Amino acid sequence: MFFSSLLVQTVRICETLTAPEDGEIVGNCLNTYGSTCEFRCDEGKYLTGSSTRRCSVDAQSDTMVWSGTVVTCPRMQYSHLN
Repeated sequence: MFFSSLLVQTVRICETLTAPEDGEIVGNCLNTYGSTCEFRCDEGKYLTGSSTRRCSVDAQSDTMVWSGTVVTCPRMQYSHLN
């Protein structure tokens, strides 16, 4: 009698990141384990949040998560001296 074993491997991914309004993702941004995504903002805007984020496993919840915080690109505020 022969038995065959079937190895099933689940591919887990992070949610897909999108470019911030008035900004962009630099290069390829994959959502697989270990991938990093880099962000930058358009001229006249400044980056808030994490300029680089990495896809990894949260050990406590055993879920795939991005490191860092969401990126936004607000307009630079200038104060005028009188």
